Amino acid sequence: MHGSSSRRWSLELLHKEPRIEVRVCVGPVINRDVKPFALMAGVPARQIGWMSKFGEWAPLPLAGAGEYRCPHTGAVYRLHGDTLTCHG
Repeated sequence: MHGSSSRRWSLELLHKEPRIEVRVCVGPVINRDVKPFALMAGVPARQIGWMSKFGEWAPLPLAGAGEYRCPHTGAVYRLHGDTLTCHG
């Protein structure tokens, strides 16, 4: 998604894997690959957090280890290093 920008409140972009979503804030310029479930903002865009598939902010650090359960879907998100995966 090099050079893309958005004027919407949020925009779902497809990652290399099907059904992986990324949330983008108003007006960022995406100039590199974006990790699944990343919340991106700024020019150039940088990761400022994580989002669930439901669109709920996941209170996890950008890197490290952690787990979050979405209160709306019950899906569990696990952070390993700088990669967030969804289980469920």
